[in-house]
Amino acid sequence: MPRSDTLNVYRKRKYRQTGINLDSLTDILANTVGIVIFLMIFAVISARGSFYAKSFPMLQDTSKERVVVLCQANTLMIIRADIVIDQFLQPLYEFNQRSSGRRYSAIPDLIDEFNERRMDDGVLEATGEAEMSSWSIGWSYYRKIDRITVIVQPLPGISGEYPEDIQNENSLFRRSLGVLDSNSQFLMFFVDTDSIDAFRAGRDIAQELGFDTNWIPNPRLFWPLRYNVPFDGDSVDSGQSITDFLFRTIQ
Repeated sequence: MPRSDTLNVYRKRKYRQTGINLDSLTDILANTVGIVIFLMIFAVISARGSFYAKSFPMLQDTSKERVVVLCQANTLMIIRADIVIDQFLQPLYEFNQRSSGRRYSAIPDLIDEFNERRMDDGVLEATGEAEMSSWSIGWSYYRKIDRITVIVQPLPGISGEYPEDIQNENSLFRRSLGVLDSNSQFLMFFVDTDSIDAFRAGRDIAQELGFDTNWIPNPRLFWPLRYNVPFDGDSVDSGQSITDFLFRTIQ
């Protein structure tokens, strides 16, 4: 028999068992949660609070004359800049009816009159600026109107009224409505984003008095308005719509 010390000794091998490493998964989850939190913070800061939709019914088109109600800084004011400008330009319309020779001799006096002219409707004030040029070619003399501008702005001390102010029966808004005709005119509210309350208050009063109303959003209007009068050569063109100019300026 072989000796015991020569016997092969079989040793049982031990296998090391390795566990699952979750460190990488933890890092991925932590980074994902961090990104989500960052996006939520960014969204809240960008939103700066909660928003909710407001709806305002708009009427159908109408053939009535539009009267502008300007709503900004949470105040409202009826402005009739189109009428003020049109009345201010009456001497120029009369000048336009003259013959070419009479217009030539009248241009200097017209420019002086226009630069000195001032009128108001109790709310808005209109003044003018005008320039002319003259030259000669041989024995021929020429004059030309270079620029005609009507400047419109509120009278000193006149400003829009707050929603609580127009509840007064003697408010400027109510007095302005008193000279309008609800059968032939309607109110077009130009509403700035900070003047929703003023718009609602003015609309409610106007509708109580029988006026149709409409509205459009608009950016803030900065005074003064400057209306450059169109003219052809030495004659003033009264064909351009002043109302269209006003609506383009406000919008």
